Amino acid sequence: MDDLKDDVKFQLMSRELKNKERKLDDTTVMLEFDKQFNTCWNDITYRKKVIPGKDFFSKMNQWLNNEFKLSLSISYILNSLFKEEIDEEIRLAVEDFIKLSES
Repeated sequence: MDDLKDDVKFQLMSRELKNKERKLDDTTVMLEFDKQFNTCWNDITYRKKVIPGKDFFSKMNQWLNNEFKLSLSISYILNSLFKEEIDEEIRLAVEDFIKLSES
């Protein structure tokens, strides 16, 4: 996840700078954002919410391949998850998608 830290930080900072409701100058916004982001980044739950899943999966597979000569497909990983491990919102969205595709 740390390989994605800078990309995530700058994408989120860019959004914060585009926020029309802020009343602070860009430098102040960036300094405050950086401090807050670095604190939040220490929380694994926060990281899971903000990292781009496809990029993470790609980097994880690259690492697995380099270290163990192993590669995992997305379908293998998804089929290996227990229901309790899937966020409720994601689970409901997937169920809705499946229902939609079956009709």
